[in-house]
Amino acid sequence: MSNYIIKPEDITKFLITINVTGDWLSSRDPQYPINSASKLENRYNRNGDVAYYIASGEMTMKAEVPKWKERDLYHVAPTTIHAFDTPSWSSENGCYEDYLKSKEEGGHGLCQKITDQLTGVYGLSGILYNSQPMHAAGQTGFCLVVLPPSGQLVDGTFFVKDLSHVAEPSKSARPL
Repeated sequence: MSNYIIKPEDITKFLITINVTGDWLSSRDPQYPINSASKLENRYNRNGDVAYYIASGEMTMKAEVPKWKERDLYHVAPTTIHAFDTPSWSSENGCYEDYLKSKEEGGHGLCQKITDQLTGVYGLSGILYNSQPMHAAGQTGFCLVVLPPSGQLVDGTFFVKDLSHVAEPSKSARPL
């Protein structure tokens, strides 16, 4: 398990900036406010943790969300997300295939250990990872888990239906 330890220098080395321009998507349950978050255990969060999962495109979102037809599709408003690049880190540390395992194969446990090490790291607002269902299908798709500090919810403007009313983030905009 020692190759699953994220060293302080890894955080700096594998920190990437993702400029979201409306291309990232989220499937939201229409029964709840759009900024609500399920606190049920998932790939990168444990029971009780607030986490928002977003996908790099429609194909990836559909692969990740089994009941996507019952949900509303939202774009992530333009913003900057500072994320830990799990695909690159895991490749360099010899555990790339391990973290892409299904829940039944133990993949969620490894991903949660990664989150445990990264939650609360100053300047880090998300974790980039490969979509496990897309990988299993021989395709590529990326997801981000956004981990708001102190379990707070994102504001009501993070997810938007129509991008035509949303301005691009300014250089002085506060990144997530």
